[in-house]
Amino acid sequence: MTDRMKEGIRKLFQGGFFHILFGNTLTKMIAFLSSIVIVRLVNKQDYAYLAYADNLYSYINLIAGLGMSTAILKFCGSNISRSEDKAYFLFAMKYGSIFQAGASIALIIYVYAAELPFPTARTLIVLSLLYPLLTNILSTLQNYVRAHMNHKLYVRMGIVQTAVVFAASVVLVLLFGIK
Repeated sequence: MTDRMKEGIRKLFQGGFFHILFGNTLTKMIAFLSSIVIVRLVNKQDYAYLAYADNLYSYINLIAGLGMSTAILKFCGSNISRSEDKAYFLFAMKYGSIFQAGASIALIIYVYAAELPFPTARTLIVLSLLYPLLTNILSTLQNYVRAHMNHKLYVRMGIVQTAVVFAASVVLVLLFGIK
């Protein structure tokens, strides 16, 4: 290995590339394992309701607070004043969360107004009301940490969030079933 390659790898490591690579890979592996375990713990019909509800909320998460949490990567960081940095963060947190909450409420109104292929999923959709809001809050926090180049904390947050969701999902499914 040449000195130039070693230097390039060292810069990638110092820049947090490998932390993000391995952390995101571990997060995806935990999420994959979680889906396998949950499928084994519930019956097919209940899983269909869960998948349907999750699919509807996935559409809301596609618009993810109008992209405000992702914009933090561009507009926040150590290259601007602390007050401006905080203002961008608070703006993204507030308005992105309001948008996600409004979209969740609109979804609930829709599922009660429309005829659904899985009417039983309505209950799961209502129980998941906070899912997009909490996802937006976590995404905003993670992107803020990442904008400040704290890649280790960014990765830890992602792994902890995924592990907590996995553990809570398994425990709650065992205790309360699909609901």
